[in-house]
Amino acid sequence: MKQLGFELKLYRGTSGVKAATEVTTAKDVTPAHKADEVEASDRRSMYKKYMQGMIDAGVEFSFDFDKTDTHCMAFLAASVNRTDVSVYVELAAGVGLDMDACIFWQNSEQGLADVEKISFSAKPSAKSSRGPNFIIPA
Repeated sequence: MKQLGFELKLYRGTSGVKAATEVTTAKDVTPAHKADEVEASDRRSMYKKYMQGMIDAGVEFSFDFDKTDTHCMAFLAASVNRTDVSVYVELAAGVGLDMDACIFWQNSEQGLADVEKISFSAKPSAKSSRGPNFIIPA
C-alpha cells in the first residue's frame, strides 16, 4: 500500500558512480527536468510552433537542521567545500534522475515556534564527465 509522500526517494553517493545511499531524513524533495521551449515558427503558419531546447535538470530538498545528521552535514560540506556529489532521485522503482551534482546551499531559516530548516539544490556538475541521465526502464 502506498503512503502519501513516501514514493519518491533521494540517494547520495560518491561522484563518478550512481548514488546508492538513501537519504531518509530529507524533506520536501522536488525534482526538476524542464526543457526550454524554443519557438520554431515560420511565416507560413498562423500558429506558433515549438521544439524542446536544453533541459534544466536538478533537485531541491530540505532538512530539519541537525549537526548529527550525516546526510544533512554531507550536503552542507559538499556545498561549502565545492565538491561534487552523486545524486539519484527516484520517482518510482527504477525510474529517476541520476547525476553528479554541484550542491548549492539555498537558505537556512528558523521560525519562532519551529526547528531550524536548511535547504539545498543539486544541479548537474560541469566538472564531471558523467552527465545527467533520466532513467526509464524498457
